[in-house]
Amino acid sequence: MAIYTGKHTETFGEVVEIANHFHNKCRWLGNGAVEDSLTGYTVISGNGIFGSETVLLTSIQTPIDVGVGNTLWDLNRVFPLTLSSTTAYILRWIWGTGTVGDAEAARQYSESIIMSTGLGANVRGSSTDIMMPRLPIGTKLWAKCKNATNLATITIIVGIHEYLR
Repeated sequence: MAIYTGKHTETFGEVVEIANHFHNKCRWLGNGAVEDSLTGYTVISGNGIFGSETVLLTSIQTPIDVGVGNTLWDLNRVFPLTLSSTTAYILRWIWGTGTVGDAEAARQYSESIIMSTGLGANVRGSSTDIMMPRLPIGTKLWAKCKNATNLATITIIVGIHEYLR
């Protein structure tokens, strides 16, 4: 067994964290944070601007694996079920403990782009990675989307990871 000191210990810790992220369980959630649901969340765009927020997780909907001691979570993937427009969607993932407005003002968000390959149920898409920090259990999550078409909709399911530390 190797003994790590100084910078090696720090690097080893980072490698362990990265490995923990990529080799963790993923739980797919649909509307209402229901595990393994194919009834997705619907997010609605504005006219070339972000539309109103859609609540994905409330402060009481994490952890998903109750009783195992998880203290952190992150959103890691999104899968589009249906899209109403063939133009690109920018999805904004917003997190916080207060209001969505407070979280956006504090720049507590990350963004992803999804492009349609078809309309409605003919999306033929694949899941897309989401980059965001690990968040304490109980942190709320919202989504907004932007599309060139006013009131364009995207219906999604999301995958989350949960962590003991």
